Amino acid sequence: MAQNLFKSSVLFSLIPLIVLLSGHLLQAANLGLPGPAKSEKEVSEETVQIPDSLDSDQINSFLATLSDAQVRRLLIQQLKEDATRELTEGKTDEEAGGLAGLIQKIRSFSDFFHSRIDELESGAGADPEDLPKFYRLLGKREDQEKPDAFKTIVSVIGLFLISYGVVWFSRRSAAAIYRRIENATSVSMKAKIGGLTLQALLDMLFMFIFAIVTLALYFIFMDRTGPQRVLVATYLAAFLIIMAVQLASRFLLTPNVPALRFLPMDDETAVYLYRWLITIAAAITLGWFTCGIFRVAGVSEANHLIMISSVALAAISMIIIMILQKRQQVQQSLAKGLPETGFRAYLARIWHILAIIAALLLWLLSTFNQFLGGIRPGTPGIKTLLLIPLYCSKA
Repeated sequence: MAQNLFKSSVLFSLIPLIVLLSGHLLQAANLGLPGPAKSEKEVSEETVQIPDSLDSDQINSFLATLSDAQVRRLLIQQLKEDATRELTEGKTDEEAGGLAGLIQKIRSFSDFFHSRIDELESGAGADPEDLPKFYRLLGKREDQEKPDAFKTIVSVIGLFLISYGVVWFSRRSAAAIYRRIENATSVSMKAKIGGLTLQALLDMLFMFIFAIVTLALYFIFMDRTGPQRVLVATYLAAFLIIMAVQLASRFLLTPNVPALRFLPMDDETAVYLYRWLITIAAAITLGWFTCGIFRVAGVSEANHLIMISSVALAAISMIIIMILQKRQQVQQSLAKGLPETGFRAYLARIWHILAIIAALLLWLLSTFNQFLGGIRPGTPGIKTLLLIPLYCSKA
């Protein structure tokens, strides 16, 4: 009896202990098991903030722990903040009008101007790594050995001399065809256009022959090193551009062939313009392409700007020479029928001075623009060529 009583008391004492342990086990189970899953909308609506004290690596680790919805919400929030900031800054700039706005613009331009000067003085662009591919083509062979510059230049010059000789011989052979076109005089505009078109097609054929002969000689007889590739491609393009200018000039001016000319000018003016246009086109094209080769070879941007501006100044100097040579003829044409004491007659007497000032001013502005923004399409030499038809139409 006593033994049964002892067992009963032990069992009753174990019941509270079992209940207590069961409670702790359920609590632990509740902590380990996930609760009800949140919907995607609830997750996306949670506010996510990146702590300010994190570095770049920690930020990447933090973003990796977020869901796609949270990352999208964080991105949208950042975009809204940036848009609000830009709007506020734009309103601030608009409010800074009048003298304060002018001073702010002058200060901004001054800072940019000084930073541009520092950039040019630092020799930016002199490092060949700025243009590694082009530099390897220009300065080294495929085996990274330095090629002989003298042999490379001589071989390229010889290549173009042979190509030009072939084209010259071809033109001599087709001289009879040119004479037949020139002697087919007609007052009909349609006949003139037809003759000029046939002449232009022949010129295009000789351009094609020049390109084919140059490429054939290059691939057959030359080593095709990096510098040769660059020089042949560059100057082949330059000579084709000069030939294209020659073709267009022959079509419009038809020097020494007044029967085919449809522009109202005499033969002396047409020949004069034709020669100067070819000279200016050759100087600009060969000069700028040569400057481009030096730039590819690693010349600094400052020296490249000086070279480009010098070529443009040389072209404008040619135009100034043309203006001075024809100043009397143009003055007489402009002053015809005008009183000698009038303002228009005074402008006619100083037209050459105004034209020279305009050409030099355009060159200065273009050079300054290149200094600020670098070399871009639209060059002062090409722009100042617009002065030529202006004064030649009066000559």
